[in-house]
Amino acid sequence: MAKKKPVTRNMKHVTILTFTPVWQRPEVFAICLEGIKRLVNYAPERFKIIPFFMVSESWAATVVQNAGFNYIHVQNNPLGNKKNKGLKYAIENFKFDYLLEIGSDDLIADRYLDIVETELRAGTPQLSPSIVWFASPFSNKTSYYEPGQKIVGLGRFLHRSVLEKVEKAELWNPEGERGMDTFSWRHLTAKYNVKNKQIELTEILLLDIKTKVNINTIDRFMPSGVPASEVLANFPETKFGQLKNILQKQTCSL
Repeated sequence: MAKKKPVTRNMKHVTILTFTPVWQRPEVFAICLEGIKRLVNYAPERFKIIPFFMVSESWAATVVQNAGFNYIHVQNNPLGNKKNKGLKYAIENFKFDYLLEIGSDDLIADRYLDIVETELRAGTPQLSPSIVWFASPFSNKTSYYEPGQKIVGLGRFLHRSVLEKVEKAELWNPEGERGMDTFSWRHLTAKYNVKNKQIELTEILLLDIKTKVNINTIDRFMPSGVPASEVLANFPETKFGQLKNILQKQTCSL
């Protein structure tokens, strides 16, 4: 007999914990933080957003604290251990229906919540987008990534019932620095038989801002031919010219 999905459709709102590890790039994180603040204020009658951050530097702790959001201080290296520590803390200290992954250089449009709402209220165990976008204000390049049968971390939703199954809350490779998304997806599939529902997107709703400090550069992904200014226009946190100035300052400060 097939197991029933956990149902949240009768709830007044869906409670979403945003899950963000932070490291370096303070000016970029400031943009990301503004995007998360926007999500908090978007349709609160439907979505209750609880921002949560894993920080490793004093400046990041100060920024998050000043914003009035929750954080824990965790060593950055290895990244997998940092995320696992954050997950364990989140499960033990917060009540939420879903965890939503947002990197410290990522932006998510409000419209994405509208699109996934039906699946969230149905209690779908795992959701991830069919496409994410990248933009580099330095080069004016943009690219995109379509994971196909795999998953991408940005914009991934994981139901709390799934996370509570994960032994020792070790969803990510505790010794890993790369391949976090693929490792966690394969781990959930192989050990816990958790399926992924891919959300088909035709709009630019998820953005990873590429600077000169990234594990994966923008050239690793498929060029889109769309100007960076046009991609960035989908996110209200900053205009293209302002963003370029901010990131130039950020590069000089490193």
